[in-house]
Amino acid sequence: MKAGVASWLPAMIAVLGQQLGVLTLFGVKGASETGLYYVSFAIMGVVTGLGGSVLGLVGNLSRIATYIPLSYLMGGVGVALSYTIGAYIALAATALVCRRMGFNPGFKEALLITAPPLCLAPILHLLDVTWLIGTPILLLIPYTSYLKMKILTREDLRELAYALAPKQTVNEIYHHLRPIIDRLID
Repeated sequence: MKAGVASWLPAMIAVLGQQLGVLTLFGVKGASETGLYYVSFAIMGVVTGLGGSVLGLVGNLSRIATYIPLSYLMGGVGVALSYTIGAYIALAATALVCRRMGFNPGFKEALLITAPPLCLAPILHLLDVTWLIGTPILLLIPYTSYLKMKILTREDLRELAYALAPKQTVNEIYHHLRPIIDRLID
């Protein structure tokens, strides 16, 4: 029994950390907002891939502790905030482990990358900007700042554009927007 706890307990806590937010939001707000949250959470889960690791366990435990109070105070935003808090606690745990190992994975760069959207999102939320306007703003301003800070290069931008649209379409758009793009990059 003791040996089995080591394998199923972290997995159980990971599932609770991932799914308790869905259940809490359904109970507090309803099906529509829960569906949107679940889809975005599933996408984020694929992207982060923390799974059942020790660092993921730390993040999930913090999520479990904050889901209910934040969801009652802030609804869906509180659940999303709870997930974000868990991610940042896992990041802090990662930083501690990396420091002890003498490994620097580039936390300064990570901070530079997360700062623009992290500062912009609460402002857009407080101004009650609709997601149809907020989403392009949350993409345009951070990526523009990444270009100015030289985090993204012209080649990176080209690869990103080719991943999102056919090469011919990207080239036509670039032909029309070249003066604007060149000003942003240079």
